[in-house]
Amino acid sequence: MSLRGQLFTRSAELPLYRAFRTFRAPVLPPLQITMAVTWRCRYHCPACNCAQNEQTAELTDQEYYRFFHALKFRPFMITLTGGEPMIRKDILKISALAAQVARPVVLCIETAGVLPDRAHRCFKLLTERYRDTHFIAMLSLPGVHGRLDELRGAPPRTGAFETFLKTYRALRGISAPNYSIGVDVLLSRFNAAESGAALDYAFLMYPDLVKLTVAHGSACLGVAAPEVAPPRKDHDALVARYIQKSRHAGGRGAHRALWHAFRAQSRRAARNLHVMAQSAPCSAGFASLFITPDGTVLDCPAAAREMGVLKDHAMDLESLLCADRAQLVRKQAAAADCFCPMQYADMAHALMHSPTFIKMTASSL
Repeated sequence: MSLRGQLFTRSAELPLYRAFRTFRAPVLPPLQITMAVTWRCRYHCPACNCAQNEQTAELTDQEYYRFFHALKFRPFMITLTGGEPMIRKDILKISALAAQVARPVVLCIETAGVLPDRAHRCFKLLTERYRDTHFIAMLSLPGVHGRLDELRGAPPRTGAFETFLKTYRALRGISAPNYSIGVDVLLSRFNAAESGAALDYAFLMYPDLVKLTVAHGSACLGVAAPEVAPPRKDHDALVARYIQKSRHAGGRGAHRALWHAFRAQSRRAARNLHVMAQSAPCSAGFASLFITPDGTVLDCPAAAREMGVLKDHAMDLESLLCADRAQLVRKQAAAADCFCPMQYADMAHALMHSPTFIKMTASSL
């Protein structure tokens, strides 16, 4: 079924998720699952602390097999992130398991663009084999030209930008109706001054999608917000610039629907950081989850409240979500006064926010 058909189908479920968020019962499976498949990465970006966690144990492909086969529901979206997902030699096997067994409506793989050949082979095979899932290759871009080496924490003249462009060209060459290539512009205090240039460059590359992500604190990675968050004025200016440019972006069907979700996320992030509170009920722990490389299930990486460990529940996510620990975390999340850009649950929030959902559905026609 197409993305449009899935949006119509899911519309009947959304009131149940809102009730679940309010009353915490009955327990529903998540709409969105973000899975960090590794903390390893070739770069050491100052806005990310993955290097500190590189020795963390990782689930094997057999454990991912058990995890996906234990799912009794179809997630709307699965995102494979890291670290650098492409650094895993079995990333194709893991993503193929996700597509074949879990059958998400959307499967996104985030990458810094470090391994062009592996990335191309992965998405080429996925789009050919699994037509019922829409795949997104999302390449992160905090800066351009030689500045990218610095922002990646790489030695001078490493060629991070050239490698990024090589990966982009390889992925841009894939033509499939169930595929999008996107560029994720990362904003932090380390690149606030030149973030506008990075955003302009991203749009000039003419990808199917451009996303704006703002760096914030992450208890999961041991990063405090003041260490990485950009000045508010720079964030506000870039959000306004992004929304203006994105309104003139092309695309239709799935692309137009996803543009609405990304714009809504940018506005939500700006509002949250303005008022230093949740501008809308957070779906973390309810409609969205974050899973670390070792199989620890968190409500989100920002607050990093541990709901349980998959291995303690025979890799059965639904069993874990019904356990006492998960119920306690949902209670804490519902009562929390925390705030963040709410980026890891962007699709869940878009689906549960009626105006955004209506725009997504209408634009996909």
